[in-house]
Amino acid sequence: MDVYDCPEIRFSELTEKIRDEITLPEFLFYKSDIADGSGFLKDADCWRVYCSRCGGDALIDKEWEPKAKDITVCPMCGETVKPRRWRSRKELGKQKFSYQFFQRGEWRAVWARSFRVSRNRDGEFEFFEYQRICYMDGKAVRWTQKGWTVDENGGMVQSPWEQRKNVRMTLWQTNCYGYAYENFIGSIDYETIDGSCLEYSQLDEAIKAVCDPLEYAALYVKYPVCEFVWKMGLGCLFTMRERDKSGFRRAVNLNAKSPVKLLKGLEKADIKILRDTAWSFRTLDTYRELRQKGALKPCHEDFEFADAVCVARGEIREVCMREPQKMKKYFARQKKKSGISLNHLLTDYADYLNQLQQVGGGDPLPDDLQEAHTRLSARIKHIADSEKNMRFRVRRRLLKQYKWRRNGLIIRPIDSQTEIIREGELQHNCVAGYADRHAGGKTAIFVLRRQSEPQKPFCTVEFDVKTKTVVQCRSAFNRDAPEDAQEFIKLWLERM
Repeated sequence: MDVYDCPEIRFSELTEKIRDEITLPEFLFYKSDIADGSGFLKDADCWRVYCSRCGGDALIDKEWEPKAKDITVCPMCGETVKPRRWRSRKELGKQKFSYQFFQRGEWRAVWARSFRVSRNRDGEFEFFEYQRICYMDGKAVRWTQKGWTVDENGGMVQSPWEQRKNVRMTLWQTNCYGYAYENFIGSIDYETIDGSCLEYSQLDEAIKAVCDPLEYAALYVKYPVCEFVWKMGLGCLFTMRERDKSGFRRAVNLNAKSPVKLLKGLEKADIKILRDTAWSFRTLDTYRELRQKGALKPCHEDFEFADAVCVARGEIREVCMREPQKMKKYFARQKKKSGISLNHLLTDYADYLNQLQQVGGGDPLPDDLQEAHTRLSARIKHIADSEKNMRFRVRRRLLKQYKWRRNGLIIRPIDSQTEIIREGELQHNCVAGYADRHAGGKTAIFVLRRQSEPQKPFCTVEFDVKTKTVVQCRSAFNRDAPEDAQEFIKLWLERM
């Protein structure tokens, strides 16, 4: 089969096919003109209009249509149009897209042809064919051409057709940032594929569901068993294949001699579950492996378990794959108790196992996972707070020398982790974020109180022990400290 064996095409018919199948905005361009009167008729003010749909040109008397922007139907072809000023005809030149369509060839061959389509200022379509694919029984061949090139004499010549190894759909892209123009695929009529190599390919379904139906058609002529994947209700496999071809090869046996053996390691009951469930090839791999171990049955609950295990963390996945029956029953009980989804349960269980390592061990399968998880979280928080509060106590003793009272005010170092958090909440500032720096000795946080209200926040002070300077002194909402507080801080620094 040669690239020039493709059937002829009438571009007028192709234009009508595009107009019928693609909704492109049609315009009625208008400008003021004068109709030349003759005989007893006088000259009249008119609108000269041009229709991008039919290419017709006409004059409309302004007495009948005083406002051209209200003309929404072409007076020549009767189609709905958008009125635009005559100088806006450049909008037509911006309409560019790629168009793919199938054409019947000789004997059982079918051709897929790809065109770059653009509209000129007169509303006429201009075509450049950049790809041809010939589908035959058992194989498909693809050719492409780049366009116009400069020959050795400096003249412009059309580049030759080049045969390609793989069959796929190529979109019309700009040279800038790889932007692709909108792409359309023509409808398939009965005459095109009746008795051809694509007669039973389910190509009309593939055009709706698959991003690249040209590649799918090539897959079908090589492996006609693809037809049965659609008839089994699993056409989504071909959509997923475009994102994960290796997963498709793991899941589907295209060399199967019967539809029953199409999906590797699965039976009819499993296929019924797959029709009604959202899944991925990774989920299918996990489900198939657990089915082979005898841990799962073809039901929605077991498929949900396989899906949760598939996305679980490494350690949890290993446990579930090692003891699937035991873990499946355990999580089924926990789901019934808590009402939490299986995916969230596995996430909580991973956190729980991590907590067990922090506290030095415990029951790996507690009767109530949520209660055990909450209890351990509180215990770990208490341990962490205790360690940090010990560092706060050390800092409090070291900074005790800076404690001072005067004029009804008192300044002292922050007492604990709990107090610094409370100080931030009541003062509406970010002092809680300084907790680690204070506990580590990188800065010093003090609270300034009125002696009459020692527990009520008044001002928060950051102090540099090395330079004996106040970095900042703020009242609520990070406002500047009141005058009496500023005077107190001044006397406090002078005292040092």
